[in-house]
Formats: sequence, structure tokens, C-alpha cells
Amino acid sequence: MGLEMAKRGYVAGSVIGTGSTDRVKKLNAETRTVPGTICLHRARAYTEVYKGTESLPPILRRAIATVKSLDTMPPFIVESELIVGDRACGLKKYPLHPELETDWIMMEGGLSELVNCGCTPEQEQEFNEEFYPYWQGKTLLSKYVSSAPEFLIDKTLGSGFVESGFALGLLGTHGNPDWEYIMGNGLNSYKKRAQEKLEAWDYMKSTFAQM
Repeated sequence: MGLEMAKRGYVAGSVIGTGSTDRVKKLNAETRTVPGTICLHRARAYTEVYKGTESLPPILRRAIATVKSLDTMPPFIVESELIVGDRACGLKKYPLHPELETDWIMMEGGLSELVNCGCTPEQEQEFNEEFYPYWQGKTLLSKYVSSAPEFLIDKTLGSGFVESGFALGLLGTHGNPDWEYIMGNGLNSYKKRAQEKLEAWDYMKSTFAQM
């Protein structure tokens, strides 16, 4: 791995011999040397809005929360950037998604246990006292656990086979669907294809049912 990185021009977090401009080299080095941390701005906005809009449809609550989060985001511009704007309030800060991640975070041992996402004691206290009490039981993961059959949960959570926890806790953010098929045929055809396979599948004859 080290040899491959050296061939590509990466040395101790900086970039050499890549043909980049001095401006890009500076931005690259800065990004690689700053440690990753947590940003709670989005979590505060979503929690505040969701607490005050219990009677509204989910799509409206999400829209209002998104607007509040973006409208109140502190200005953040890195020196020498040509395109500005970020999803969080600082360089390499991860914006917490409480509506998705709260239960998953607690299953992992708490906010301070997240890998490469350092948090301060104050942030962990805020998460435990302000976010977790409200979002506990309201995340997608929680709804799945409370509604799916127990045998299905046993096979899809923590089993390493057809793992659903990641998709439910982070909306499958590292997934890579067949974009060529989707762009050529459209999302509706992708849904139709999946529905046809589901209807043709005899669950009771599958090896999955016997696991």
C-alpha cells in the first residue's frame, strides 16, 4: 500500500510531483493533515424542527429542517478555495444525521466510539442529553427492528449476510448501484425488475429460509 501511494505521489499527507498547482497542493495538504471531527449544527436544526412539527407529514418536516439547517449554517470558506460551501461548519467535520444515525451510534457504544470522527466531551454530552432522548426509537433502524419478523432481523442485522444495518443507519451511503442500467432504463424500470424477481421468488424453497 505504501509503495502504491508513493507511486501516486502521496508522501506523509502531502502531494508531490502530481502536476497540481501550488494552490491545489496547499489545499490538499491542509485537508489531509486536519483530523476528522463531528459537527452538530445539522443535528440541532433537525431536532428543533422535528420537535415542533409532530403533526406535519414526514416530507414537509424534512424540507423545513433542511432549510433551517442550510439557512443557519455558519459561513465556512477555506483560503484559496474557488468553489465554496460545505455540508458542515468546518474542514473535515462530519454532520450528524440524528434521524438516521442515533440508534446506530448507541449500538456502537456512543458518539465518542465513532472511528475517525473525534468529538469533544461537550458534544457527547449534548448528544446524550438532547438528541438521543428525542430520536431514540424514531430512526429507520429502530422502525425496522420494531416491525420486521424476529427471524428476519436475526439474519440481516450483525450477521454479515444481507446486512441491512448499514443501509438503514446511513442510507447505504457507500452503495454503488448499476448506474449504467439506471441511466439507460430509468428508475421505474429498475423498480419493476426488482418487483418481478420478488414475485417470482419462492421464499420457502430458498436456502435463505433454512439458515
